Amino acid sequence: VLAPGVGTGPWRPVVVSLARPADRPGHVLLRGDRTGGSLAWGLEQYLIPEAQGDVIEQAMAAAREASRPIQVEAKVGPDGTAKLEALWIDGRAY
Repeated sequence: VLAPGVGTGPWRPVVVSLARPADRPGHVLLRGDRTGGSLAWGLEQYLIPEAQGDVIEQAMAAAREASRPIQVEAKVGPDGTAKLEALWIDGRAY
């Protein structure tokens, strides 16, 4: 379950559960799958246009090296399934 961030900040997880949690007004259910000791949210892969590949990879590497966040913008369906819409690095959408 994700809760809204402060202002326009990113949403944050507030509940992780093996069973579907109860609905919470103003929150979003994000469905994940457990594989071994990790969770997959359906946001792990993003199709990068070939012409932008090198630019995006360099921006991601620079952000990781400087410990700056890489954020995603996603649409979440009623069943909790997420679809990645954009990748945000240093305030720029890709």
